[in-house]
This record gives sequence, C-alpha cells and structure tokens, in this order.
Amino acid sequence: MIYRRPQLINGEVYHVASRSVGDTIIFDDEKDFYRGIFSIYEFNNVNPVSIRDRREQRKAEKLLQLGKLPRRPTSGQLNDLKILDKRDKFVDILAFSFMSNHLHLILK
Repeated sequence: MIYRRPQLINGEVYHVASRSVGDTIIFDDEKDFYRGIFSIYEFNNVNPVSIRDRREQRKAEKLLQLGKLPRRPTSGQLNDLKILDKRDKFVDILAFSFMSNHLHLILK
C-alpha cells in the first residue's frame, strides 16, 4: 500500500488513523479500551516510562485520596505524587476514538 509521509509541523493539527490487519479485533472488551486510553496517556512522553513505577505511583495517589496513607507520608511517597502529571509530551491529544478494529487520534 502506498502512503504519503507529509512533513509534520509543530502547532498544526493532524488526524491519525490506525486500522488492524485484516479487520482483526484490537479492542475486544472494556478492559482493552481502558488499556488503550492508559497507553496513549502514559506513552505520550519523551522520557522513558516504567509501567511498574507508574502503577506504584498511582497506587500511592489512590491511597492518599482515600486517606489510607499515614498522616505523614514519607518523602519518597510525596516525590512520587508530585511527578504524576509532569510529562514532557510528544503531542497534545485533542481527541481520540477507539473502535473495535481501529482508532482515530486528533493530535497537535
């Protein structure tokens, strides 16, 4: 299949679509859709991402929100919580849509 590779320009808006091979199902159930959302968020980062570390950070944040962390969290727990939303993003994700066999992204 022939496709063009346009020169991408910072600040412009692009529609990106990706379809599975042979209409194979990509997103089979609700967990798959959530994993897709998680992935486009987490991996939109120029820095290396460790999923294990990110899961631990999210657990700490959830415990803090539920009031289950000690009243005086350790400095490590506080540092983990502070970096949750500090990412150096590749792109701004303006919109996305996942269908069972393909996805669409609107990126800037």
